Amino acid sequence: MLDLVVSLGWGALSLTYEKVENIFHTITAKGKAGGINSKKFIRSLSERGTREKAAFKENISNKIAGLLKKTDFVSKTDFLELENRIRTLEEILQKNCGKTP
Repeated sequence: MLDLVVSLGWGALSLTYEKVENIFHTITAKGKAGGINSKKFIRSLSERGTREKAAFKENISNKIAGLLKKTDFVSKTDFLELENRIRTLEEILQKNCGKTP
């Protein structure tokens, strides 16, 4: 569901970018703005879109991490750490008892 919402948002954003680009091409063709200005403006919008996208991804990642923390999900790092601790304990048992659990 979240993926669908994100896809819809990026789809709308790309349509907006295309509309702005078309409007600027129309303005440029009518001589109301120079070609250099339109290219600068489009580049500026593109860069802003890239920054906004990165900020959005970071925000979503933080929200998901917060939700996972609240629901007591084990992170991969925690899982690997526990796995290593168990392996160490099994090795100690093996040395002391001569048996593998």
